Order: sequence, then structure tokens, then C-alpha cells
Amino acid sequence: MEFGRGQFFALLSLVVTGYLQLCVYYPLILVSRQPLKEIMRLYFDFSASRQPYGKEALSLMSYSIRQQAVLFDLTVEFWLTLSDKDQQSPERLEGLNDTKAAAAMLASSALDYLNLHQQFDQQALILYSYELGKTWPELFVHLPKAERERLLTKVIQLSENHDLDEVQKTLSELLPVLTKIHEGIG
Repeated sequence: MEFGRGQFFALLSLVVTGYLQLCVYYPLILVSRQPLKEIMRLYFDFSASRQPYGKEALSLMSYSIRQQAVLFDLTVEFWLTLSDKDQQSPERLEGLNDTKAAAAMLASSALDYLNLHQQFDQQALILYSYELGKTWPELFVHLPKAERERLLTKVIQLSENHDLDEVQKTLSELLPVLTKIHEGIG
């Protein structure tokens, strides 16, 4: 699957914009957003047959997953301080739903990178799968039920069919954790 630079930056923008509709941390996000985009431009070269900074690019994707999970944790804390009326505000609910949809796209894209065998070397993919195994549950818990189900299916397929045994093993170990989260949330 080819995931272009424009799609990646559009997705990143959607994640950040959706979050900003909810968040009191808006000034902090504005300050930190631009450097991250610049780093991504340096590390990801989707026109190259092989990523020149593959390990760094995948680490940056892992970092993005972790940051999105942290943003959701902050959002939950903020949400709990709101009155019932504010929690039911159409704008806030729309922002929350948009943010969850964007996070699901980011999570799905993170898995897609595992299939880019031609662009990333084996060791980088193995390390990346390990990093996803550690960070993914923190984001997975915040996703809508339908997205969790779709992503669980994707993890199952990768854990059974990925070309690298180490990636299969990591995802096989991740699967029960995600399943327990999914069943616990309902």
C-alpha cells in the first residue's frame, strides 16, 4: 500500500485540528506542531524506493501514536471538568468524534507501515512493531468500537501473515491485550 506524503500531512493536520476543537492546551499545541511537521518532512521521502532515514521515520510514527494517546488522556481529564451541558455541546461532540476518527486513521496507517518491506529494512520494521506493541494499547482504548474491530482484524491478519517472524510474534503478543481492551470497553 502506498501512503503518500500529502495524505500523511493531511491526516496529521486532521488529528491536530480535531483535538484543538476540544482542548484547553491550544497554545501549547500551536507551539509544538510546526517543528514536528518539519521533522516529518525530513524523515519521510515517499518518492524514494527505500527510506533513507527508515528507522527514524518509523520511530517518528511511533512517537505520533504516543503523542495522540497523551492528547486523548489530557482530553479525558479536561472533559471530566466540563459541566453536563458543555459535554453535550454539539461542537465539542463533533470535535471529539473527528479526533477519534483521525486517531483511528493514524492507528491504521501505523499498521500499514509494517507492510512496506521495500521501503524499510527488516531490523527497522522489527523495532517498529515492538514500539507499536508498547504504545498502541494507549491509543486503542480511545477509539470507537467499529474502528477497534476493524483494527483488531488488521492486527490478526498481520500476526498471521507478516513476512517477518519477529513482527508476527510481537503482534501475536499484542493481540490479547487489544482484545481484552475491546471486550472490556464493549
